[in-house]
Order: sequence, then structure tokens, then C-alpha cells
Amino acid sequence: MIILAMLKEEIIALILLLVCIVPILLLSVFAIFKTINNKSKLAKKHELNIENEPKDLEQQKIFYNAYGGKENIIEISLKVSRITVKVRNIEKVNGEELKALGATGVLFTGDEVKCSFSDQAPYIYEMIKM
Repeated sequence: MIILAMLKEEIIALILLLVCIVPILLLSVFAIFKTINNKSKLAKKHELNIENEPKDLEQQKIFYNAYGGKENIIEISLKVSRITVKVRNIEKVNGEELKALGATGVLFTGDEVKCSFSDQAPYIYEMIKM
């Protein structure tokens, strides 16, 4: 009888615990999904704003000069925070000037120049792409 009473108390305690914990877990999962959804919407909105922003022609010329001129650029691609520029003549590219323009890293590989521009990369890409 005593064992049966203890089992009933444990079951009641377990049910009370579940009644308290399950809603908290469900709300936590909902909050995580909501946060992820809002961040993705903000990221898409930010990308649209970057594409619609007017280009600074003076700054565009400075970037073209750093890459050895507009005619030296063959192809430009963007991967997250890195801009990869394929050039005709790698000798014309000024790595120090790219660092002065905000590149946190400049890597020369063959006929490509890879520069990390962190969160400014999409804006710079849109500005210098042809």
C-alpha cells in the first residue's frame, strides 16, 4: 500500500513537471523558428536595398584602378564575404590599395584575386560588377 501511494505521488509529480516543461519547450522552439524567419526576411530586404542603391562612380573608379583598370577585369563573383575577380594581367593589380579600401585579406591565385570585404562585400560587388 505504501509503495502504491509512493508511485501515485511520483506519477503526479511527473505529470506536473511535464505540464510545466512542455509548454516552455514548445515556446522556445517557436521563438527560435520565428527568429530565424525574421533574420532571413531582413537579409533578403538588405540584399534588395543593396541592389537598388545608387552606385558611387568615384569609388567605382578607385576599385577599378586597384584591379588594374576596368579593361583588366574579366569576371567578378561573390561568395558570402569574398569577392573573386578574374583578371587579364595579375601584375596590374594593387594588393596594398585593395587592403586600404577595406579588404581584410587579399589572395593572388593564378589569374584571380580573392578579397575578403566582410559585410561590405555585396555592396562592393554590386558597385564593380559589369
